[in-house]
Amino acid sequence: MVLTGTHTPIADRLRLDLRLDDARTGATLARYTNLGARDDLFEFVSGAGSNLRGALGIGASPADRRAANYPPRIDPDALRAWSEGVEKYRKGDMVEASARLGDAVRKAPRFAPAHEALASAWKALGFDLRARVETKMALDSSGDLPRHQRLQIEANYYESTANWPRAIETWTALQRFYPEDSEYTERLALAQTSGGRPAAALETIHAAQMQHPPTVRGLHFALAEASADEAIADWKANARAAGEALLLARQIGSRFFEERALIEEANALHHLGNDTRALADLDAAESGGTAAHDEAGVAPALLVKGEVLEGHDRADSAKALQQALEIDRRIGYRRSAAHVIEALAQLRRVQADMKGAQTLLTESLGIMRELGDGPGEVTVQISLGNIALNTGDQKMARRIYSEALVRAREISDRHGIAVATGNLAQIDLVEGDLPASRSHLEEALRLKRELGDRNSLAYTLGKLAEVSFASGNLVLARTYADEQRTVLREANLWGPRDQIIYAQLAIEEGQPAEAEPWMSTLGAQSPKPNPGAEAYRVLALSWLARADTKKAREAVEEALRRARMSPNRPDYGIPADLMAARVEAAEGRVPNALHHMKQLLVEARRLGNVELELEIRASQGELDKKASGDGRVANSELAEVAADATARGFGLVAEHARKAMRGVETSQLR
Repeated sequence: MVLTGTHTPIADRLRLDLRLDDARTGATLARYTNLGARDDLFEFVSGAGSNLRGALGIGASPADRRAANYPPRIDPDALRAWSEGVEKYRKGDMVEASARLGDAVRKAPRFAPAHEALASAWKALGFDLRARVETKMALDSSGDLPRHQRLQIEANYYESTANWPRAIETWTALQRFYPEDSEYTERLALAQTSGGRPAAALETIHAAQMQHPPTVRGLHFALAEASADEAIADWKANARAAGEALLLARQIGSRFFEERALIEEANALHHLGNDTRALADLDAAESGGTAAHDEAGVAPALLVKGEVLEGHDRADSAKALQQALEIDRRIGYRRSAAHVIEALAQLRRVQADMKGAQTLLTESLGIMRELGDGPGEVTVQISLGNIALNTGDQKMARRIYSEALVRAREISDRHGIAVATGNLAQIDLVEGDLPASRSHLEEALRLKRELGDRNSLAYTLGKLAEVSFASGNLVLARTYADEQRTVLREANLWGPRDQIIYAQLAIEEGQPAEAEPWMSTLGAQSPKPNPGAEAYRVLALSWLARADTKKAREAVEEALRRARMSPNRPDYGIPADLMAARVEAAEGRVPNALHHMKQLLVEARRLGNVELELEIRASQGELDKKASGDGRVANSELAEVAADATARGFGLVAEHARKAMRGVETSQLR
């Protein structure tokens, strides 16, 4: 059947002419003509539907009869405010939309569509609590709405409470019932991304494009695709989708969506290494928002600007972030404020102010919990766990990661589950439980493959390469490293820092010269502890393996200089100090080296870092054997190290200890 018709304004009335035809035979099944008051729009349309159903012999269900009487007579001014607010929303004028829709709900408190639209406007402006209140009011007032409208309001309510599985289920039902309505497809994709299923979101979008290419592609689809691309760290696709959204926003003259597309594109360009263009986009977004007095649009631009500038000028980065925070606090944009505080915490962290970073993250966590932002809460918890781990408090880190994992599972935050699980693997490694570390990493890898987040996937592959290396399985370590390289190259993210594992493998396989150009380049490019200290430490090892103590000394001094920039002793300070002691021994100052190793062993034990403890003991036993002349005591020590390392899965340390017992020079990495 095909329904056609026209509507004609006549003074303050509206004439409606409808015709229903059989598409197969061409016969006219029903006609309907009516003249009614514009202010009685809902009754007017409802009457047309009832008449056509009657002509077809279709009886109305109880739900249909209730819907036909919905809403009770609405104030014409409320209807007008609602209609105007929806139009403002579609054009991206969220501030004016919220004002008009606010008028509508004040004049018609039981008008569910107005509450729903106002919730959408509040959400776009970042006022999550207001949005949640309006969504609940819409839900409470939706009992007599047609089924599809009730389902839409239910889906929005599930989103407001971060119940992503139910939101996805409801949007899926709507998309299945109404495949021609592209809005349901777009909303399903956005819910899938927010619910930790960005790969599924891209499948949803691409399937819809293939099914309805001329009609479903538009600004909102481009933004939904960009959001999913960002979630899986596909920065090329992210930049492409954001650029398309920018073009479409400019075509329809929407400043609101133009600013957001500029910010999305800038973030992608930053990750692709094009900070010049990224900053130009952000300046344009900031200028546009300032000219339009849209502070809610300026704050996100300043946030991303602060993140981009962090790698160039920390003072300018802090200034941009502080400006963003001032705006967010002034307009009550709580979620954005929490994200800005997170960024400020990261800035404190790279400046080695761990206490300041912890204070800021605790504030951000409080806001996330107040807003009921479960995924945001999990992200901040994990950041707090990272600080505890970096400062050597493994017990606190494990407790925080475990709490984050429990919370992520409660809200079905699959990305949070994957990250928290992977971080627990790092605790297992530090505490000397290599099998548990591998198990956690394999679980995280499985989840990240499902999510499609290539950046996070590559990180976990790199960690599995490290664990395999520590276990002594060099073949498996190389396999994971090769897959990591493939993933990063596909995402245009492969860089010198990712060659560290290859340098370590080359040294262990008896090819230390291969490591030298990689680590020299990386060290020279990296003035910070991460990865500069690690690069120069491995470079020193490569020179030591070739008996060039002068070059080894030069490299280890650079490693020490960078390591001292960070309070993170377990990752940077102790490994660099241990390498310095080994160089010292190679220079002939064995007693001094042993003295320094004993101090490092005390520190590693105090921190509960079993991984470092085993490596220090192996190096110490090797030097004791050289210094004493009588290898029996030293061999006993080394045998004990080998047994302990084997029991914990540290096959490489165990093999080094056994070689030292036989008097073979080793390539002990630390």
